Amino acid sequence: MLKNALLSKYKNNNLSHFYILTCPLPEHRARVFLEDWTKDFLIGVLETQKTYCSKEKLKKGLEMGHSDIQFISTKNKTYTLKDKDFDEFFKFLDHKSLELGHKFIVVWDAHKITETLANKLLKTLEEPPVDITILFIDPMNKEMLPTIASRAISLNLPLPKEELNPSLGPQGRDFPTWVKNSVHNEDKTVLSMSQLVTREIPLYQFIEEIRGNKGAEELLIKVLMQWVTQSDANGQSLDLMKQQLKLVDHQKVFNGPSQYRLVPLLKKLFTL
Repeated sequence: MLKNALLSKYKNNNLSHFYILTCPLPEHRARVFLEDWTKDFLIGVLETQKTYCSKEKLKKGLEMGHSDIQFISTKNKTYTLKDKDFDEFFKFLDHKSLELGHKFIVVWDAHKITETLANKLLKTLEEPPVDITILFIDPMNKEMLPTIASRAISLNLPLPKEELNPSLGPQGRDFPTWVKNSVHNEDKTVLSMSQLVTREIPLYQFIEEIRGNKGAEELLIKVLMQWVTQSDANGQSLDLMKQQLKLVDHQKVFNGPSQYRLVPLLKKLFTL
C-alpha cells in the first residue's frame, strides 16, 4: 500500500523532498479523494509521535493547525506573486521542526501555479531544506510545468475498491457485478470490458481484443445501454450515455476504427 510505504520512508528518515499527487478520477471526486488521502497520510505521520492519541483527536489537531505542517491554498484562478498566497510557503522553509523532526508543506490545486511563480520556486525545489517534504496536490491531473515536474516524484494514487467499481447513484449496481448476474452472453469482449472497468486489464489490451471485431461495437453499446437503463438511479448517466452515442454516430461517418469510438464512451462512464 502506497500510503504505508511513504509512512515507512518517513519513519526511516528517507522520505523524498518533493511529490506531486494525482488520481484517476474526475476533478470534483479527485479533489475529495486527494484531500482525504493527504490528511490521512499526515495523521499517520502524527500517530508515529503521539501513539497515545486517538485518530479522531489527531484529525482535529491537524484541522486546527500543526507547527510542522503548512497548508497553502488559494481561491483565485492562479497562484501569483502579487496576491502573496505563497508568502507562508517561503516563511515556513526557515522554521525549525518543533515536534516531528520533519516538516510538510501541502499545496492544494498545484496546477494553478504560474510560470513566474514556478521559476521562483526553482531553487527551493532543486535544493530544499533537508528536513522538509513538499506535496503538490493536483486534482485536475494536468501536465505540470516542466520546471516543476522534472524535480518531483509523481504519484498517481491507487483507488480503493469502491472507486474502482463505480455504481450509478444510491440504487445503482456496479458494472462487473451486473455483467456477472445479468448478461447471458459469453462473448469475450463483454468480459474484457468488465475487466477494463475493474482495472484487471489495461486499456491497450482491451483495444487489441476488440480491434477488427465487427460486431463488438454494437454488442458492447447494447450491454452498456442495458446496464445504464437498469442501474441509473438519477438519470444522469443515461443522459451522458445518449450524448456520447450521438458522438459515436457522428464519428461513424468518417469510418474510423470502432475501438476509438468506444474508448471515449467508456472513459466518460467509468473514469478510466
